[in-house]
Amino acid sequence: MDRKVLGALWEQIQFNRVDTIDHRTFVPPSSLQSILTPAAVSAAVSELTCSDEDRLGLAGTICEHGIITFAILIWIKNADAIVDFRRHMCLDERLPLDSDTASAVASNFAPTFLRTQVEFLPHQFSVGEDVEIPESRILPFVSEVAPCRVGGFGAVRQLEVHSSVQTFFPPTVKRPPTCNVV
Repeated sequence: MDRKVLGALWEQIQFNRVDTIDHRTFVPPSSLQSILTPAAVSAAVSELTCSDEDRLGLAGTICEHGIITFAILIWIKNADAIVDFRRHMCLDERLPLDSDTASAVASNFAPTFLRTQVEFLPHQFSVGEDVEIPESRILPFVSEVAPCRVGGFGAVRQLEVHSSVQTFFPPTVKRPPTCNVV
């Protein structure tokens, strides 16, 4: 079966990956929304190897509840598994999956899914946020804005946060959002 649409979606995901200052890579959620449009998802679903019954309503379910999950599966070249993820109700609202759940849904490629899902789930910074961020979560710092400053109690770096994973500034503001990290 020809899989031109799935191949093109994989290439678009590749093109939209962003490198962080600590040499990790993530895919911005805004990119996924522009890549996996309803038309693109419908075309991709038509290329999946699954029964006609499994295909019923699948594109709509992906668009409403599984854009990130489907993107991960496309990226790791297991897009057909979206049927099993839907069947097990393991779409975006369940991400990140733990190892037991991933093994139950994707036994053949669970380790790959677990390693890869973090690239599609960068930390989203919000105004007034005061949380501990798990070490496994990718921090979407894309550049250092100002040199490191050292004081009596530590060092401060001014870093740029990717615009699609922050609520510090509205998307129309031209200046890059920054976050001071100690």
